[in-house]
Amino acid sequence: MTIKVLAESKKLKAQGLLQVTKRLLDELGYGDFRPHGPVRATELALRARHRGTHDPLLCKVKAIPREIGPDQLRSYVQAHARERRKHKRLLGLFLCFSGLSGPAQEWAQKNGDARRHIHLFGVDKVSALLKRARLVSSTEGLGQIVRARVRDEGGPAALTFYEGRLYWVQTILAGKRPVGFVALEADGEPASKWIAQEIKRLDPSLEGKRFIDLHLRERILLALLDLQKRNVDELAKETRDTAAEVRPALQDLVREQVLTAEHVANPRWKYDRYSIRPDLETFLALARQFLEGQQRVKFLASAYVSRALAGEVLKHLERRLRLSPAEMGRLGIAGLIGVSPTAFHHVLFAPADRYYAPPAEAEARPGASVDRDRARQVVLGRLQSDLIAHLLGDMQNPHFFDLMGSRGIKAHLFRASAKAATLGGTAYHLHAEALTPLGKPAQSGRTVGGEANHFVDYGQALMHMEEYEAAVAQFERGLRDLKDPFRLTAAWTHRGICLLHLKKHSEAIDSFNEALRHTANYKEAWFHKAICLKELGDATGAMRCCKRAIELDPAYTEAREYLQTL
Repeated sequence: MTIKVLAESKKLKAQGLLQVTKRLLDELGYGDFRPHGPVRATELALRARHRGTHDPLLCKVKAIPREIGPDQLRSYVQAHARERRKHKRLLGLFLCFSGLSGPAQEWAQKNGDARRHIHLFGVDKVSALLKRARLVSSTEGLGQIVRARVRDEGGPAALTFYEGRLYWVQTILAGKRPVGFVALEADGEPASKWIAQEIKRLDPSLEGKRFIDLHLRERILLALLDLQKRNVDELAKETRDTAAEVRPALQDLVREQVLTAEHVANPRWKYDRYSIRPDLETFLALARQFLEGQQRVKFLASAYVSRALAGEVLKHLERRLRLSPAEMGRLGIAGLIGVSPTAFHHVLFAPADRYYAPPAEAEARPGASVDRDRARQVVLGRLQSDLIAHLLGDMQNPHFFDLMGSRGIKAHLFRASAKAATLGGTAYHLHAEALTPLGKPAQSGRTVGGEANHFVDYGQALMHMEEYEAAVAQFERGLRDLKDPFRLTAAWTHRGICLLHLKKHSEAIDSFNEALRHTANYKEAWFHKAICLKELGDATGAMRCCKRAIELDPAYTEAREYLQTL
């Protein structure tokens, strides 16, 4: 990797080199900058003083098109030695934006003065310093970002300083030959098209290389997430780009095996219909790209993700996290990752060994199975708490509840508690709770039409969340104005089930009777009424109601099993 400073003229390039050098020295704790000699487009020398120790510094910067050789390094060491005779505490810093050659590194290792009084910062150290100053993302992160968006092999990368801002420029290879490049902002987000064009115009090494527009590729993929096949013209209209721009991007995506092209008629380039490949590898690449980006909610709510969750993805997570299908269901992972982009990203890409239970040292040892089960519960609890923490962060997204609604979720309950203690007592104990209905609540004290249905739906969701008292209150609000006989039957039955769980058996029987008044052949009401009667000591009545439920549905397994207990 190299670091480049680009500008319209040598004067502006020299100013840019001075600017980025001051940023680096400021991160190292230096100030009071003074040029030491002329500032050129390819090199400069700068004096500075540490803000804490007040030690002086002589900084030399080289930004030439080739690696620094031993002669240039030796020249700086000699110049620093001369200055050090005047200032005994003078430190040296050599910033090599184009990197140190092998012979220069060997010379530095052998030269004692270079090791004792001078710090050599090659490209890796400079980029690490920029990352520490939060001016750029890491080179490792850059590689992941590019690989998630472009499946072709990446070539040499450069960190480019242009008009006061830093950009990553990554070349893309065809075989071993660089044929294109991508441009990213310092934080890893794709750079705009005009920035990439300006960088290409000013950087001779990019001459003849094609700019790969990551923004355009993203727009194309977003348009295809609904699983509807489209041709070039249709995609150009939807992405608001020209067909001439969309066509090569589609060809790249087909060649990289991200999209498939269905031949319809000639000419192929005009009438072929494109769609996203359904395989797991493609899904993982797109998930890495979108679940970290600004379009994560739109991606997660798409038909493409719904199809993937119904396919191989859950089995992939079972293998990756070493979970059984029963554990996946008990933890509710499938439902959670369907509404939480960061939780989904976490289970797909975070290190999974954190959730592996340690193996028992000796299976035959007494109590080994108990220890193994206990360890398993610990790691499952760790996974659950991590996913809840991610969900909490996603709740701050203004589109979170829209996403929940698109998944058919009617209510959302979030409870959190945190406790800590010193040896002497409790340090803190915090508890928070939020219960949110998804849908339109009533605008007045009286419910009509759809609002009554809303309260019943809300109550049913609360029932499945085992919030029985809150569910009863919502059923009662909806039942005031509900007119549809079937909805009335279901609402009264669900109200009775909640009361049954609250051990209010007499009130529950009243609810089941109301349900049967509207629909006499409703098997769930007969069955749950039987349970209530048994709890009240009426075994004969319970048996009669249970048999009635079986008459209505001979395949009612739950009622048949319960009848055997009477």
